[in-house]
Amino acid sequence: MEPFYIRFTFSDPARFEAAEKAFARLQECKAKDEWPEELEAWRPYFDSRALAHFVWPTPRSRSARSGFTFCLLLKKWGSQPEVEPPWDFLSMIDAFRNGDYQLEGLEPIGETSGRLTFEPFGWPYGGCGCMKAFLRAFEMTITEERC
Repeated sequence: MEPFYIRFTFSDPARFEAAEKAFARLQECKAKDEWPEELEAWRPYFDSRALAHFVWPTPRSRSARSGFTFCLLLKKWGSQPEVEPPWDFLSMIDAFRNGDYQLEGLEPIGETSGRLTFEPFGWPYGGCGCMKAFLRAFEMTITEERC
């Protein structure tokens, strides 16, 4: 059976190399089930360009997520279903932690394209939204997915 995957393109090989480094760290955390909870532990793997792709809620807005703030986000992005709302960084990490799958690999396919592969253990497995957010943070353009 063909693996689950997300195919993507990139224009800067250095961004792909940065993504490989971060992906290897995610694989390691997932395999050991040991996840740093502080942003500082992730900074060696996610540079400022990658981190700029995420929203950074304050502790106050984070605690209000189930209330008014969340309703505003739904109103803003819910009217544009083709636009995915931005992730906050630690929520993306948490989604990787809680996903019921194994991260198989992040590999180049040619000079300007690649593929992230994973193997779900069951259904539902948590989806691939965090993986797409991860790829976009490293300036990858998603071209195809089997999630």
